[in-house]
Amino acid sequence: MSQPVASRPLGAPSPRQPATITLAPAKGAPTDAEVRAAIAQFQAAVARYHLDRLNLSGALLNPSQLPAGEYNVSIASVFTAYGQGIACGGILHVATLGVAHKTLPCGTKVIFVYGQRAIEVPVIDRGPYIAGREWDLTGATAEALRFPGLGSIEWRLAP
Repeated sequence: MSQPVASRPLGAPSPRQPATITLAPAKGAPTDAEVRAAIAQFQAAVARYHLDRLNLSGALLNPSQLPAGEYNVSIASVFTAYGQGIACGGILHVATLGVAHKTLPCGTKVIFVYGQRAIEVPVIDRGPYIAGREWDLTGATAEALRFPGLGSIEWRLAP
């Protein structure tokens, strides 16, 4: 599901055109309607739980200190099941920074890059269980990155 991408500094311009021309979305890619619905759902969670009022600036990584090397690109979504248990132990709280992954061991640190922001968070839960998605960011993680709710995200395992 994940695709390696060449290492590029945070903020470097993206390619102006696709590397290949395709006539259909990649297998497992979310539809436009799914993306719109996920964004609306996350925006509702931001408003309901006041995620935009969290001070998460201290959790962000300095772009100049990101480890060199290849980053992968995968589809991520967001989960906001606050008050419920998480697979690695504990309860999901509004300010919890973390990510769900189907197979990585609990506590594995992962660096995510979205736009001009980067963060390192632990695997705290299992999921997502929707075809084509590799990561489920907590609401706080998504808000820190200004990730909209569903889409492509760059990542790599922390050294």
